[in-house]
Amino acid sequence: AMIAIDVSTGIVAFSIIFAIYQYLKHYSGPARWADSRRSYFLQKAQENIRAAAFEKEHDRDWRPVILAMTRESKRLHQIMGFAAWVEGTSGITSAVRIIKGQGVKAALERKEATRQLSSDLLQIKSTAFPLVLSATDISEVLPTLVQSYGIGPFKANTLLVNWLDDLDKGLSGLGTVEYARNLKSAFQQGLNVIILDTDLSKWDRLQAKNSSEHQYVDVWWRDDATGNFMLLVAYLITRSEIFKNSVIRMIAKGEEKDVTQITEHLQKHLEDIRIDAEPLVVQEIDQETIVQISSHSSMVFMPFRVKDYRFSDFSGGSLHRLLPQLPLTVLAKAAQDIDLEAEPDEGLLGDLAFASDALESAQKAY
Repeated sequence: AMIAIDVSTGIVAFSIIFAIYQYLKHYSGPARWADSRRSYFLQKAQENIRAAAFEKEHDRDWRPVILAMTRESKRLHQIMGFAAWVEGTSGITSAVRIIKGQGVKAALERKEATRQLSSDLLQIKSTAFPLVLSATDISEVLPTLVQSYGIGPFKANTLLVNWLDDLDKGLSGLGTVEYARNLKSAFQQGLNVIILDTDLSKWDRLQAKNSSEHQYVDVWWRDDATGNFMLLVAYLITRSEIFKNSVIRMIAKGEEKDVTQITEHLQKHLEDIRIDAEPLVVQEIDQETIVQISSHSSMVFMPFRVKDYRFSDFSGGSLHRLLPQLPLTVLAKAAQDIDLEAEPDEGLLGDLAFASDALESAQKAY
């Protein structure tokens, strides 16, 4: 129709369209099966992981990479919710479920269990990745899981499990003994261990709290790797919406005559590690004191001990007796000593920076 109206204009327009077609045909390249947004994201992940592998490791680079053991869907929301608070936007969580069996039948069951776990995670709006394994005994597969999980510099550093649940049932476990043995195995493989003690009533009470309310997150602290790990996790949790107005209390033991001196020391430590918290010094740390101070807090962090496969708090008291009297409680044991005071120019990077500065100064001198 265009050519019929104006032959010259039609010829020019046709020539332009043909030229554009030839250009796109020549430079667009062949269509590839992998051309997609997913392919692009995977490519960027590969590039970033490889780039990170060539960077020197520094304590300030620590991010929570969590293996969250989950056996039952009914408790999935609680443990995944806690994991989400810890990881925030800087970490990552895998929801791990271990089913009993081996061979072809187990492979089919594992596929179905993966589908179900993926559906459950989607339903509770969790961003965790599902990971289902089959084994005849959890004590056999757990060390392999810890050693093989991840790629390049991206490795698991924290095991998260419900209190006396996910590591002692469902497989050929022996109750508390097997539970303790499996925790010890994960710890020996270099994982920080977090045991989450909560139930539906504790969880609902926490969720019912208004984020604008004044809330305490208590850390029963001692001067070691576990104490610093608990402070770090408590700080990570306070980044979430529900805890945005919470106050971390750093609770430590000290004699009455030394309260002022110890309080100043704790405050200085908090300033050095850049964590906003209130130091609180108590003369005795026993179960009565713990309940009196922390029973009305929103969350409690404390170390735990395992001796002869028996669990106790860090004062030696029974956790079976203490935990029902507390709100949601986080029991922790650190396998990794994270230097919270590390500056960007400390550690190996600091040594390299110092050597570089010294070389530059020497070159200028001559």
